[in-house]
Amino acid sequence: MSQVSQALSEEECLEACVDQCEAAGQEDCDFQCEQLIALQPELCDELGGEGEGEGEGEGEGEGEGEGEMCDGNWTLGDVPFVSDDTSQLGELCDGSPPRNCPRGDYMVFDANNECRCIIACSEFGLNVGDNCTDSGSWQCLRIRATNAGGNGGNYCVPVAWNICHD
Repeated sequence: MSQVSQALSEEECLEACVDQCEAAGQEDCDFQCEQLIALQPELCDELGGEGEGEGEGEGEGEGEGEGEMCDGNWTLGDVPFVSDDTSQLGELCDGSPPRNCPRGDYMVFDANNECRCIIACSEFGLNVGDNCTDSGSWQCLRIRATNAGGNGGNYCVPVAWNICHD
């Protein structure tokens, strides 16, 4: 039996993503899925054929996931302006340079030039693979960009962002 793939509408795609996210016990699924779909619109094609036929269980994707391609099109930055408010993790940067990011670390996504606050694992005394949140929705990963900038490091990032990592 072959897999039949139909592209989903943007609304159907978001709904399917949120369903998967919530089934995995993740938090803030609406935001995470909106970000993921903005960065990887081809995800809607993959979600469209889900559940029909045999499908593909493995692939050439990098990082963790089920054969999905990871997002490596971003740039890391840091500024001396810091906030001790860790509730700002994952939030939009408040300017350029941002002043709301805990410890000053941020990530700018190439796809939409969106800036989000992140934090180095060392700020929490964490090692690669450790959970940064109780729910496990943020993990300490050795992330790496695949764009020309090619920067990376050990940072706490949301699993749902599907960031390339070692």
